[in-house]
Amino acid sequence: MELLATLSEKELLTEEMWEVVQDYFVSGYGSEWWNFILKHSDEYAKLVGKEAVANKIGSTMHSVRIRLSSWQPDFQQALRRYR
Repeated sequence: MELLATLSEKELLTEEMWEVVQDYFVSGYGSEWWNFILKHSDEYAKLVGKEAVANKIGSTMHSVRIRLSSWQPDFQQALRRYR
């Protein structure tokens, strides 16, 4: 996180930095970095492909769902009801 804060937007929007972020950086839903990824998802998709970006977004959303389900035991039941 400290490294990311020191880099410019141009430096962050590279394939090399995506590899670092994808493999080593876990950011919570709603964080500054999460919002950066969403804002620049089209640019990252051009660099690394839509699937890689979708996987990163999906893994973050999955972790949110896991946290919600442990916080609210009935969450899984509610999800099944609306699927």
